[in-house]
Amino acid sequence: MHRIGVGFSSSGLTPGEIAACVRLAEELGYESAWMAEGHAGDQFAILAACAAWDRGDREGAARLVPDALIDAVALAGTPAERREKIERYRASGIALPIVTPRGGGPDPKARVVAALRACAP
Repeated sequence: MHRIGVGFSSSGLTPGEIAACVRLAEELGYESAWMAEGHAGDQFAILAACAAWDRGDREGAARLVPDALIDAVALAGTPAERREKIERYRASGIALPIVTPRGGGPDPKARVVAALRACAP
């Protein structure tokens, strides 16, 4: 099974979403998967990003997470870019990509529904 995270802004994931994803991934033991996928060197940048976030340096945290890692583990960008990436997953043999957007803000349900609709073919 392949899971795809969804970013909601045109520039991708917010620093808070990045930090939350990294923490969850660490709790679930995804570090070995990141290493197997060639992101072993990113672990220090990720830990530095979490530390910056904890200090309140949101912009610094966002700058520390490598773009290549975000591209590898998230479905971020404009709706058209997201749909294109989903189609690349399908073309690679993933018959049913599972998109799991994160809610948040004043109306999390509306945010999730909007993200799913934006990713629909």
